[in-house]
Amino acid sequence: MGISQEILLISPNQSYPDTWDLQVTLIGENTNWYDPYATPSVSFSGSGIDVNSVNPVSSTELTAQIDIQSWANVGLRDIIVSSDGQNVNLQNGFEVRSSEIISLTPSAGVQGESNIEVTLVAGGVNFYDPYGYIEEIYFSGEGLSTSNYQVTSETTVNFELDISSGAPPGSRNVYLNSQAYEITKIDAFTVEMYAMEVAYNTG
Repeated sequence: MGISQEILLISPNQSYPDTWDLQVTLIGENTNWYDPYATPSVSFSGSGIDVNSVNPVSSTELTAQIDIQSWANVGLRDIIVSSDGQNVNLQNGFEVRSSEIISLTPSAGVQGESNIEVTLVAGGVNFYDPYGYIEEIYFSGEGLSTSNYQVTSETTVNFELDISSGAPPGSRNVYLNSQAYEITKIDAFTVEMYAMEVAYNTG
């Protein structure tokens, strides 16, 4: 009985439509990818992911450079490595994700704070694209206002946040709208209650 070949992992294991020249690394077990007589090939299930090149590093490791087309459907994909007449499959090993807000820094503020410098990082976007021009960033609930949007990279924007003294405490969703994107992060920011200092007279 032959030894079972496996793909253990792919890294990174996710990305976004309209991504180019992404290098991924695959790690296998009991594979023979470093074979001068049988160059392996890599493919993904579905459509919209093109493999430009494959480079075996060892018998159990290879790298591949891929393009994800702008029209690629989001969702999970199988990865198939073919070598020496054998196919090795990693089911649902790679995910094409929708555009999204990844993080806010800082992720909390206190009632009454103003001019808070916030950095928003997104994925699957290009804020430098004319259609990616940011029209509005806003939060759920009342008492939070934003201004002075400054794009610092394709996926990062800084802005100023003011929290009114009457803003209800709790978690807030953040929303970013442009001509190309409408993206959200649930419970991305927390409004904390202002703690008033009380001076006690001990005299």
